[in-house]
Amino acid sequence: MDFWHSGALGLTEVQGMSNALFLADVGLKSASVSIVGIELVGAGIVAVSFTGDIQSVQCAIDAIDRDCGQRNVVVRTSVIGRPVVPLRMLTTSVRSTVGPVSQEIQRSATEDKK
Repeated sequence: MDFWHSGALGLTEVQGMSNALFLADVGLKSASVSIVGIELVGAGIVAVSFTGDIQSVQCAIDAIDRDCGQRNVVVRTSVIGRPVVPLRMLTTSVRSTVGPVSQEIQRSATEDKK
């Protein structure tokens, strides 16, 4: 099984899909990061995952905390440097979990990496 060791993984949980899309926009505009996926966790909580180098991911998460924290919608944020995560978890479990929006973001993230 291949494992992903380089860069960083940023995770955020937020209340509501519209807030998740706003959060994704803030993260992408604030640093050089890519979205791994947007996943409906349950009970109105949506998780957004970012990848990139550790400084960029931390910058994106800080911007999310600053901009979205004022709206009181962020549930939790975390940054994992050099995660040891099976690649299949990053490519299959988050794909198409919330429909066309997630698929489009996943497609554009994949195209950006090529």
